[in-house]
Amino acid sequence: MKEIMSVLSNLYSTSGRKAKEEIIMRYKNNDKLKNVLEYSMSSDVVLGISEKSFEKILDKSEFFYTPGQESYLWTDDLDWSKSDGHFGSLKDIIEHILIQPTPTPNNAVIESIKNVFDDCNRVERYWFYRMFIQNLNIGVGPKLVNKVFGPLIHQYTPMLADSGIEKFDKWEPTDEYYVDTKIDGLRLTLFFTPDSIRVKTRSGKRFW
Repeated sequence: MKEIMSVLSNLYSTSGRKAKEEIIMRYKNNDKLKNVLEYSMSSDVVLGISEKSFEKILDKSEFFYTPGQESYLWTDDLDWSKSDGHFGSLKDIIEHILIQPTPTPNNAVIESIKNVFDDCNRVERYWFYRMFIQNLNIGVGPKLVNKVFGPLIHQYTPMLADSGIEKFDKWEPTDEYYVDTKIDGLRLTLFFTPDSIRVKTRSGKRFW
């Protein structure tokens, strides 16, 4: 994970889309980088973890990172010997969250995250935190990531519902569809795969 976090830091401090693309291209076959980007950007991954969830995990000084902090964060005394294990444990927590009926983590999940973070070095703590709140802040978006890795990042952006009041009188039911007044409630979208049906709200949260 040391290499991946070095890549993230490099992306953060590098300007220009082309330069960032060249950095990512060098690691296009790295599964850990793909995991981090997918967890952070894909609308299929809804963790429901906010910055507030980390108030009991991080110190106030750990919530932000600027290029001026580079020398403070990246020092020779950092222990990276457990880093891959830390990432594996956090992946398990994320997969646990994703199979729950709702993506809102309970206190036990937050405590599990805290237990891993307590054993992380300060660079790990920062980038794992940014991954969990799904905001890496590296100036790289889904379009660039998918250009390098293929269809890795799924973006779920359904259009807003139309109340239809002005059009309702002009619409007539047909054999293909029926038109009815809009009823207050949840806007849901169904995703079908050969093995399952996934239902999401308009914000991308898993409903069922």
